[in-house]
Amino acid sequence: MLVLSLIGIAAVDSLNPTAIAFLIYFLSTPKPVIRSVTFVFGVFAAYLTGGLLFIFGISQLITNFVNNFIVSAGWFIYVIQFIIGVVLIVIGLKINQFSNNQPTKKRPKVLKPFNTFLLGLAATFSEIPTALPYIAAIEQIVKANLNFSEIIVLLIIYNFIFVFPAIILIVIYIMFPDKSADIITKINQQITKWVPKLTQVFLIAFGLWLVVDCIFYSLKHLLQ
Repeated sequence: MLVLSLIGIAAVDSLNPTAIAFLIYFLSTPKPVIRSVTFVFGVFAAYLTGGLLFIFGISQLITNFVNNFIVSAGWFIYVIQFIIGVVLIVIGLKINQFSNNQPTKKRPKVLKPFNTFLLGLAATFSEIPTALPYIAAIEQIVKANLNFSEIIVLLIIYNFIFVFPAIILIVIYIMFPDKSADIITKINQQITKWVPKLTQVFLIAFGLWLVVDCIFYSLKHLLQ
């Protein structure tokens, strides 16, 4: 159940307009494959690292609360989950407003592979604190109380799905170099059209599920 939940969250999270916009630009430049691959690897590395930092940061925070304030770890996690759920619902309801206020990303002037890798790192790290689907997925992983190797496997799966659309765009360019520009343009148009709608449905639905799950958890323990 956890794996399926993470796959669903990652699939929605993967429709990242910023990363896709950068990648489409890179694919329009001369000899774009290496710089596009390094950019995607930078995004993957940053998101994976951010996920590990979040997970072990949250775990340490829970440990400190339990040890110092004798607060139930289960209750603490569900309080975090409830807050995340409410925030997801609010953002889902106002997503059109947030989308219209997004700043335009400047095109990078230096296109060496190492620079595009760094750009992938920087662009992704800057968005991790506001990447609510990822934070919600991390909360689910923390709640499952997994060991280190299981956490790594789940994060790798999540992050592979997160960069999968970018990988598909690169594959399309390699397989259809002459037609890739038209194909990628059409894909980008569909992404621009449907991402806000799909994201809105996901945020509201997943937020409601998190809140309802918290309510059931509370009722279950209060009635015991």
